[in-house]
Amino acid sequence: MTRTTLLMSSIAIALAVASPALARNFGQVTLKGGEAQTVSIFGFGGYQSVRVCNDATSIANVKVTIRPRDPQLLQPGMCTENTGDQIEFVNQGSGQALVSYNPAPDVWALTNRQCCLPFLANRSRRFVA
Repeated sequence: MTRTTLLMSSIAIALAVASPALARNFGQVTLKGGEAQTVSIFGFGGYQSVRVCNDATSIANVKVTIRPRDPQLLQPGMCTENTGDQIEFVNQGSGQALVSYNPAPDVWALTNRQCCLPFLANRSRRFVA
């Protein structure tokens, strides 16, 4: 086996192993009224850059803490971005809330060429600093 073939095989194996791990770090949670959940987004490089959005169809505000950062209150349709290793979601109301957490666009663009289609399709989302 040549040196180039060995290198290419190693890269292919590393990508195959890393892709499922990255995909498991992100997703969505559905919270009942008053419910709280915490998810880990710790990655190989430590903190992950993440965008968290309270879906526009949610009935309640959600307090989101991307640890170790300060909490943010997201109304339905609002998003926030930051880096951290855990996200805590707390439904502040009595209705159901759907919250998504995905790689921030700059990170996603490097790992998925279709990163921005959902974002561009819903330009009505507002961001919280």
